[in-house]
Amino acid sequence: MNLKLEGIKQPEKTGLLWRYMSFESFVNLLSERSLFFARVDKFEDPFEGFTPPSVTEHFEREIKNAAILEKIQENLHKYTFCSCWHHAPNESMAMWEKYHMHNSGIVIKTTFDNFIDCFVAVDEDVFMGNIEYINPYEYSVPQNIKEMSMLYTWYFHKRKPFKHEEEFRAIVTNYPGTLRNYIDKHGNLIHLNTTKDDIEFPEIHKDGIQIKINVSKLIDEVITSPYSKDWITDTVRSVVKQYGFDLKVKHSTILDVPTETN
Repeated sequence: MNLKLEGIKQPEKTGLLWRYMSFESFVNLLSERSLFFARVDKFEDPFEGFTPPSVTEHFEREIKNAAILEKIQENLHKYTFCSCWHHAPNESMAMWEKYHMHNSGIVIKTTFDNFIDCFVAVDEDVFMGNIEYINPYEYSVPQNIKEMSMLYTWYFHKRKPFKHEEEFRAIVTNYPGTLRNYIDKHGNLIHLNTTKDDIEFPEIHKDGIQIKINVSKLIDEVITSPYSKDWITDTVRSVVKQYGFDLKVKHSTILDVPTETN
């Protein structure tokens, strides 16, 4: 289920999304018929989900036991999982370079509409939206703060030095039983007046989780790295057929002699 967070922008339905990945990750997607959502605290940016100080101060005034908010914010990354995509009208040379995919890398091309429709489990809560790039220390509390998710909203904000990524992301959450009494499905704290602050935060997923998808619905096109040899593109086509899919596979033309179409 596509859940929209208040204040988080989403692409147009026909807007293009690109997922740059290794060949191994692509094979895993085909074999498992699943999309991997990585645990947020495994990302390189240590400030994923960082809540602007002005927002934290606002909620601390609203919550009698602010220690709960602080502890949950510190540990939420363990139970928040993310699939990151590049939202742009064209293939990006910068993205190929960013992920160092000079040989066997591939990119999946899709649309936002197809991304929404690809999830097999209709009861799966998937939050989706474009990243907003901000300076957290200059961020002002918005007027609609009460309608915004207390916790999830900030996974759709990153610092301005990352703006070149033009990121779209989807997040899912999976909490241990100890937290389900404190967080609702929209990422807001409940039972805020409790004095209990000895919540446990066990490890339940090491690296991430797999979410079942309709692969054919998700993928419009598979494009191999502009640096790869023809045989690699042929190998990708062969693997696609081996797993029973009929997907369009082509070699990137981004380094070809310019034409009207590239």
